[in-house]
Amino acid sequence: FALPGTGGRLGRFRVESAISVIALGALYGLAGFCAGPLLGAVLTVAIAGGSAAYGGVLMAVYALGMALPLFVLALLWDRFRLGERTWLRGRIWQVRRLRLHSTSVISGLLFIAIGTLFMTTAGTASLPGAVGVDTQYDLQSWLLRVSAAVTDRNVAIVVAMVVLTAWAVLLVVRRPRDRRRRP
Repeated sequence: FALPGTGGRLGRFRVESAISVIALGALYGLAGFCAGPLLGAVLTVAIAGGSAAYGGVLMAVYALGMALPLFVLALLWDRFRLGERTWLRGRIWQVRRLRLHSTSVISGLLFIAIGTLFMTTAGTASLPGAVGVDTQYDLQSWLLRVSAAVTDRNVAIVVAMVVLTAWAVLLVVRRPRDRRRRP
């Protein structure tokens, strides 16, 4: 990918250099801030399961959950040509000598709001829940009783049926339609 203003300068960096390793670590530190704890939790549950197959399935579901929204966004972006919409492009305005873009300002304000929320609530740990602790415990106990009656085989069958149905719907939607009328 190309960054604006870099031109051909990126090609001069060696991948093996100490600077590139530090930059990669810094980038992972920024990205791992939100994905790292979830990945750690998934890996912990996978290890506690004691089965390599269970761990593999759990990691696959985790990866699907992270990637599927991006695929859907890309599909919608192309299908509805969202990149060509003027309301998504934003506007540029100038405050004295400073040129601002509405998209950058809005995303910056959102990041400031999220950072403030994280700092004031200890990473959202001290936010009040929608229900109390007793209600959460009762709900969890009920879900454990209900899920005990459902086998893994039944869940796999339902998931396979949903995937096959979605695949069949996509095949029908993508089939070229005959525009001529038949008598």
